[in-house]
Amino acid sequence: MLLTLAAVTLSAWIPTIRQGMGGMGAASMRAAGQLAAGLSLAGLIAFIVEWSVMMAAMMFPAVAPLLLHYHAIAGHRQSRRDAFVPTWVFAAGYLLVWSAVGAGIWVLVHGLSAVAGHAGDPERATWAPFLLGDVLIVAGLYQLTPLKEACLAHCLLPVVYITRHW
Repeated sequence: MLLTLAAVTLSAWIPTIRQGMGGMGAASMRAAGQLAAGLSLAGLIAFIVEWSVMMAAMMFPAVAPLLLHYHAIAGHRQSRRDAFVPTWVFAAGYLLVWSAVGAGIWVLVHGLSAVAGHAGDPERATWAPFLLGDVLIVAGLYQLTPLKEACLAHCLLPVVYITRHW
């Protein structure tokens, strides 16, 4: 399991590093170009693929202890012939949630950009840095909310949560 997780993470790091080779300016230009292209299914799919690969590269190392613990619990349950969910399904669900967050951000930024474009600025792509900054501000403000504290109460020690609430 550990080797599989390491292989998936490394295979996600390669395109993430290659994409970053042009620096943040290149990434910003790609994002602005996608924004200028407008709301499209192809644009959303391209973004979700890039976002998911980046999430796997960044999040799988952090979630590795949880996945390894989950794998051990699932293996134990399987050996007893109890109900279990394979570890890959659990990991895919984790990545799917993060992909849904990315899709929501993509739609939000495109929607706000369209509104900004109607406000008189014909270059929608010029609004992208401001809109993305607003998303970061909202994410930062979330850190101060009771909702974050409630989520943290369950997520601070996810291994304990899984063990208790299998």
